Amino acid sequence: MASVKFTKDSREFQMMGEIWKILSEFFVPENTSEYWDVVQAVLNKFVKRWDNDPLAKNMAKAVILYLDEKMHLQKGGFDDGNDGV
Repeated sequence: MASVKFTKDSREFQMMGEIWKILSEFFVPENTSEYWDVVQAVLNKFVKRWDNDPLAKNMAKAVILYLDEKMHLQKGGFDDGNDGV
């Protein structure tokens, strides 16, 4: 297997740092349309900033899915039975 060490000035390193900041900002999900509207707007801006890069798109999707699942689990529901898969 080939691996890569990303330098701090690489596109991917910067992208991952930015998505981490976004996730940290919205880490406690709220069941309000205002919360989800802001999350969606911020993630859309993130993807656009990175020129619709597939990695940026997939990281944004992962954040949405993670926050949605986290919100449902906090409410005591939503188990898709995949055990993290």
